[in-house]
Amino acid sequence: NPPLFGETKNLPPTKRTRVELTPTKRIRGEVPPRPVIYKGHYIKGFVTATAAAGGTGKTSLVDIETISLALGVGLLHEDRKPFRYGQAKVLVISLEDDQNELNRRYTAIERYYNLTNEDLGLIDTNITTLFAIDRIVELEGGVPIRREEVITSLKALIRELGVDIVTIDPFISIHAVSENSNEQMQIVLEVLREIARDCNCNIHLLQHTRKGLTTEDSARGASAIRDGVRYQRMLSRLDSKTMDMLGIPKEDQPYIIHSFNGKANHEPRGGEILLYKTESVALENATEEYWGDTVGVITAYKIKDIFESVSLSEVQAIWRALDNAPPEKRRSSKQAGSDWIGNLIKENLPDRLEEDQRQL
Repeated sequence: NPPLFGETKNLPPTKRTRVELTPTKRIRGEVPPRPVIYKGHYIKGFVTATAAAGGTGKTSLVDIETISLALGVGLLHEDRKPFRYGQAKVLVISLEDDQNELNRRYTAIERYYNLTNEDLGLIDTNITTLFAIDRIVELEGGVPIRREEVITSLKALIRELGVDIVTIDPFISIHAVSENSNEQMQIVLEVLREIARDCNCNIHLLQHTRKGLTTEDSARGASAIRDGVRYQRMLSRLDSKTMDMLGIPKEDQPYIIHSFNGKANHEPRGGEILLYKTESVALENATEEYWGDTVGVITAYKIKDIFESVSLSEVQAIWRALDNAPPEKRRSSKQAGSDWIGNLIKENLPDRLEEDQRQL
């Protein structure tokens, strides 16, 4: 049979080539697990993204995750639990901050988390940084053109270092096409998916969001970006009403961020919502000429469980009281006065929980 051929698109006629197409059939047998390295977000062979408004803390969060990956243990909600995957090698393409700024951020993390000399050795071994790289796609006469020499060099570096994850911060600086053009952004995403697939690594993009409330549709640029990544995580600030409802103290609220699943093709919508808090770390690096630096470090934030000290017998007593109470005595609003459901709960809880009960 003669080979099947297709024609590459989005290129001028003089640059188009005929490529052989190789159809395949499904192979039955054991189904391998997806190569998830961490959090369902860093997946080998795929492109993923983290999007947030400027100043929210996405770079700081990814810094912690990058160091966690290099150490092979979780520094945030995992409480240093070892990863099933073990240590990972990360290539950070930092196109916004220089070496000095990266050193400040990493030093703050090392201080806050009390990392050992052995930990620092693993960080040096498993994290590599690029502070400059040519664009992988550029415009020529209004047409997006792949920079094959750049793509080839990047693939070679990833393979040489044995990289598992490539973080690009920010995504907009890796290309020179319009981020608002679906056709042009599709070409960029095709290149990144090709690199992820050919090098068996995760490509992780850091994006900015549009101004206003952060939702799953608020990542800046064309919809082709969201459609072209396999997983998109969103970071945002919670409004004060929500934080009050969650029982987050007023003094903590300005430093709280939360993450949610903005898109996941491989898992159900929704998923776990995680909270983080920014802590300030002094580097104590003042000189006669300059003040010392203070750097924000992302930490895991856990909401106090007001029922943590409630016994099973007390819970059972509450349920019995609710079952026996008439509907008019189970009003959800405090405005109901004596008919508010909180009164029933309070009557069946010990005095030691009176302060926490007010949060209900």
